Amino acid sequence: MEIYLLRHGQTEMNTMHCLQGHTDTVLNDTGIQQAKALHDFLEEKQISFDTVFVSPLKRVIQTAELVTGKNPKNFIVEPRLIEMSFGINEGKKLSDLPDEFFHNFFENPTLYEPPEGAESYFSALHRVHAMLMDIKEDNKNGFYDNKRILLASHGAISHCIVHLFSDDEFKDLWEVTIDNCALIKLDFANYTYEFIHPGFSRPRYNPNQSK
Repeated sequence: MEIYLLRHGQTEMNTMHCLQGHTDTVLNDTGIQQAKALHDFLEEKQISFDTVFVSPLKRVIQTAELVTGKNPKNFIVEPRLIEMSFGINEGKKLSDLPDEFFHNFFENPTLYEPPEGAESYFSALHRVHAMLMDIKEDNKNGFYDNKRILLASHGAISHCIVHLFSDDEFKDLWEVTIDNCALIKLDFANYTYEFIHPGFSRPRYNPNQSK
């Protein structure tokens, strides 16, 4: 079994530095082109996928369809791949939130306290770990012999998954850059990871220039 992790392509809310969370956005024109470019890259490398797990949200399903060239009716919708919920902060621009939110969520997750209705990091890590253990168990039972599996998800959840395959401390969760349409291979045998494609970068939010 080979298992890969994909972050969705760019959306308008990405460019506006908004917290998308469970907001069901779609790719913008740039995001569509990113996904198509990754599709071409994978064709060149002769990498295809036998099983595709997707978050329930449109931006991820749309990305997976463009990247794999497969009919989304054949995807497995996996609720545990959905983005973290941001509760009352859902849809807000980072520049409209207190500075401590940016610092705690991105720069020191150990200090992050989810606002009303939001998911904690502990909950997010727990659900993706459980999902990975289910896949690992299914593989032991022969479900994925010689198969390539794709997990298509979101920014924060991708960071949570990668964290489980690294030796980094939890406070350094965001030290790894996972851009839109980044593709990462996960190694279950050694619990390591490697970037197959770095994705496509965009200007980063700078809290020092937003006030």
